Amino acid sequence: MAKPIKDTPVLTGNDAIIFDRIIANPKPVSQERRDRIHNAAELMNQAKNGYVQYKKWW
Repeated sequence: MAKPIKDTPVLTGNDAIIFDRIIANPKPVSQERRDRIHNAAELMNQAKNGYVQYKKWW
């Protein structure tokens, strides 16, 4: 039988304030990083479909 999933702990106090600030102001992502993520996603989709076009994506 599978183990039950534990409840997620609730953030309180200073941890909650820091988390809220991080979520409210995410770091910008560079275009180079976006391109790398997009290329990696394309490669994964090709692998899922059984066709992989090998190219340098990193």
